[in-house]
Amino acid sequence: MFLLGGNTGTADLASVAHSSIATHGMLGAFAKLTGEPLAGSRAEAGTVTIGDRIYFVGGVDLATLTVRMDVDSATVNPDGSLGPFGLVTGVTLTAVRQSASYAVIGNYLYAIGGRDDSGTNVGLTSLERAPINPDGTLGTFVAYPSATLSTGRGFAAVAITGTNLYVIGGIAGGNQAVTSVDQAAVDATGSVSFFFNSGSTHLAVPLANFSAAVIGGFCYVFGGTDTTGISTKVYERAPIQSDGSLGTFAYELNGSTQTFLAQERALYSTGIAGDDLYLVSGADNVGSPADPGLTNVDHATIASDGTLGAFALASGVTLPEGDFFHSGATVGNYVYVLGGGSHTNLNTGLEVKQAQLP
Repeated sequence: MFLLGGNTGTADLASVAHSSIATHGMLGAFAKLTGEPLAGSRAEAGTVTIGDRIYFVGGVDLATLTVRMDVDSATVNPDGSLGPFGLVTGVTLTAVRQSASYAVIGNYLYAIGGRDDSGTNVGLTSLERAPINPDGTLGTFVAYPSATLSTGRGFAAVAITGTNLYVIGGIAGGNQAVTSVDQAAVDATGSVSFFFNSGSTHLAVPLANFSAAVIGGFCYVFGGTDTTGISTKVYERAPIQSDGSLGTFAYELNGSTQTFLAQERALYSTGIAGDDLYLVSGADNVGSPADPGLTNVDHATIASDGTLGAFALASGVTLPEGDFFHSGATVGNYVYVLGGGSHTNLNTGLEVKQAQLP
C-alpha cells in the first residue's frame, strides 16, 4: 500500500510512503478428495506444477515396496482445483531412483540423485531430464551425463538462487545424514554445469528428509532427521549473496536466542501462500511412545525482508490421518497433499487431500 503526498497539518508533502500488505490467509482443514484418486500408489515422489498441469514423478509404492518410474498428472483448472489424475503415456524415468530430488531448469524437468534399490542404500550421482513442451506436456526422460553430483545422495533438498543450483544435505550412503552441499551453475537453456562440493556453504548440522525454501534474501531449511534418524525442530538459513550464490547456513536466531519449529518434523511438505509459510504434516519420532504420523500444520508469517515470525501450530488445520513421505503443491487458492504413507490407512498412497485458502 502506498501513501502519496498529503498534509502534516502545517505543510503539504511530496513524499511517498509504503508498506507491504499482510494477508495472513489461514488454511482451512484438509479433507480427502474422494473423486481424485491418484493413478498409482506413490510416496517419496516429486511434485512440480508446469503451466496448467501438475506432475507427480517417481517414488515408491509403500504397499508393495516397489519403486515407481512412471509419472502421474492432472490438469489444473482456472480456479486451482484439479482434474482427474492419470499416468502420462510414454514418460518414465530411465533409472530406478528412490528419494530423488526434482527441479525445473529452463525447459526441462530434472531428476537428481536419489538411492538405488539394491538394499545397500547407495547414493546416486546421476541426473536425467525430460523436455517441457510449449503446451506444458512432458517429453520422455533421458540420461544427462554432462553433470554428476560430487556426492551421491537421496532425501536431499534442492534450491535454485540466480544461476546456481544447490542440492542440500540428505543421506549420502547407508542411513547417514550429511551437512555437505553440492553446487552447479544453470542457465536459461536448461543446462547444468559440473557439480562441486561447496566447502563454504554447508549445513550447521547433518540433515535429511527435509525441504528448502527460498524466501526473500534467504534460503531456509526446516526440520528433518539427524544422524540418528530422529526428527528435529531446528531450522537454518543461508543468505543469498549479491552474485546469487549462497553463504553458509546458520541457525535462525531471535536476537541471541535460537528459534525452533513448533514441533519436531520430517518427511513433510512445504507450502507458501502470500506471506504465510506452512509445513504440512510429516513424521515426529521424538518422545515415548514415538508417534511418526503427524496430522497438524506448522505456520510462520513471512516479513517483507524475508525473515520469519515465530512458528506455531495452525489452529484448526489438520489432516484426516497422519501422512508422511507425501508431496505437496500450492495451486491457486488450494494446498494439496498427494500420496504418502500412513500407519493407519493402506490407501494413503492413492489419496489426494485438499485445504482451501481464503
